Amino acid sequence: MRTEFAQCIVDLLVIHGHLWEILFGEQRYSPDQPRDEHGKWVSSGTGSTAKGVDKSENSDIIISEGDVMTELTHLGKMMTKPIEKEFGKLKTDEIIVTNERLDHINVRHPQDYDLFKKYGASTIAHPDLIIKDEKHDNTIFMIKRLPDTNLNVVTKVILESEETNRINSVMTFYRIRDKNLNKLEKKCKVLYKSE
Repeated sequence: MRTEFAQCIVDLLVIHGHLWEILFGEQRYSPDQPRDEHGKWVSSGTGSTAKGVDKSENSDIIISEGDVMTELTHLGKMMTKPIEKEFGKLKTDEIIVTNERLDHINVRHPQDYDLFKKYGASTIAHPDLIIKDEKHDNTIFMIKRLPDTNLNVVTKVILESEETNRINSVMTFYRIRDKNLNKLEKKCKVLYKSE
């Protein structure tokens, strides 16, 4: 007799050497959906597609295969002064999220997905804290404090000196407890703190 958990494990199928996730009977990706040269699924959701982006460049932010490109959603502008003080001049103050990253947030942090839809843009535009990610190059944590929790938008920033067509991009989003936020503030450099 299989438990529901065991059945979920059985539902993870290997197709052509790539993992095809089926979550609780819901197909996340079709085996016919295009993949990039690294075997990652190329998102085909809806949103506003960025124009003028060089699709020929390999990128962790923009996943392309021929003429297929992950769609981008523009979230708005972020404050640049404290970030540029640490990293140097940014290519732009615009920030985007790809459908692939939205899928990531929805799958890896499903309890936080609605919070991202509701507070993601305001967290980027008016963060309470900006903290430098000491483990990853040109990456920051933009934190928004809410009465019951804290929200963390992890963002890759693109510098003006980089020869790339990428722009600032959301990597992931999740809630962060006060205890973990305090540890993060002690461990990493705080670039901005609202009063």
